[in-house]
Amino acid sequence: MKKKFDAADIDKVLKKIRGLYNDYIIRYTKPLTLKEKFEIRYLQALGSSMDMETFLTAEADVILTLIRREEEKKSARAEDAEIEAHEQSMSEKADLIILENKRKIAKYPDLHIHSEASYELKKLFGALKLLEEYHWPVIDKALRLHSREFAARTRPATQTRITDMCTVRTSGVPLVLGKYQTLLDHFEKNIREIEIEEKRLMLEASFLLHDLSDIQRKLLGMETLDEELYGQVETSSNFVDNILRDFRFTQLKPKRAKE
Repeated sequence: MKKKFDAADIDKVLKKIRGLYNDYIIRYTKPLTLKEKFEIRYLQALGSSMDMETFLTAEADVILTLIRREEEKKSARAEDAEIEAHEQSMSEKADLIILENKRKIAKYPDLHIHSEASYELKKLFGALKLLEEYHWPVIDKALRLHSREFAARTRPATQTRITDMCTVRTSGVPLVLGKYQTLLDHFEKNIREIEIEEKRLMLEASFLLHDLSDIQRKLLGMETLDEELYGQVETSSNFVDNILRDFRFTQLKPKRAKE
């Protein structure tokens, strides 16, 4: 049989509800009138025929619901703050990566392509210009003098690619940059087309550099190179490998035909 709700029980629950209101008002900075309104409702209940157990149970539910909602808001704010902090952290990490990448390629000269050309492309084609001027002649010499059969298979196509990718023409840029310049010259620029062309140029440059790196490794494996030429090929090989690393091209390799 259910125990009758006596005066002691009423006092106990009243004390609990009042304590909850005190905590609620202080912890969540709520107006004192909330507790005062409860006291008014309590006095009204005493002066009516309302069952006190029912009244106090309902009032306890009210204050507990108010506290629960504030805790949910607090939890949501904490979660939002955590998400915002994570996003900020990721943004800062991305900024650091970009700065680090820029630092790595800052040592290469700029090739003036266009006032609105990307920083990375200006540095990349500046590096390719150095490659053509100082390193391709060494590779070409080693191919012609010490590996004529290999040179016959690889040199003509490689020379054409070097000319198209690296040789600065009367327009001020290599042949492959013509379309990119035109896209940047448009008054109403198509950003999507420009991005596609930038990726294409990066890809072509990476494939050329990987092919040159393979040629250099084969040359360094030949016993016929004299000490001086070996050292020159090794220097050119290091230069090419550094470009691949600095521009994050190490995994961007051309597909090889199966032997």
